[in-house]
Amino acid sequence: VWLDVPALAAFLKPLLMPVLLAFFAASLDGLRHRLVNWVTAALLFSWVGDVLLMGDGLVLFILGLLGFLGAQACYILGFRPYATLGPLRERPWLATPYLAYGVGLLLWILPDLGGLFVPVAVYTTALVTMAVLATGISPTAAVGAILGRQTEAILDRFDLPGLVLLPVTYGLVMELVPVLVGIL
Repeated sequence: VWLDVPALAAFLKPLLMPVLLAFFAASLDGLRHRLVNWVTAALLFSWVGDVLLMGDGLVLFILGLLGFLGAQACYILGFRPYATLGPLRERPWLATPYLAYGVGLLLWILPDLGGLFVPVAVYTTALVTMAVLATGISPTAAVGAILGRQTEAILDRFDLPGLVLLPVTYGLVMELVPVLVGIL
């Protein structure tokens, strides 16, 4: 094979979040806003998670998951003030698909979790919370929140070629971040 894909993935994966963060920062045109700070912090935590998950072993997996949990916490804190602006204020039942998604995702990956059910359930709860709060930003933000996480779940569950698919999805979701948060 002329291309060593694992070596390419090992080279590109730690570069992805810094490139997306640079794009995000460049797209802001000097804008300073609390939501920008939270999204920046989330991207940094995502980078830490990406790098840690490149290693082998349970400890690095848990630490990587904590990195991504930190990213979700940043999104939650950033999106929380906008929660009352979305459709859930008037129609709270619209959160049902998000809750069903979280439960369905856990049931789908349950056979592969072993003793990791609790940390993965906590992380999934954070994902769903972030996605629900994203509805206050815009419908596109809410869809993007689930889209990015669904791609991660599919890639992880079926061990698909994340080298190709995940950067594209991350890129699409992160490229939309400035638009989603209404800053551009």
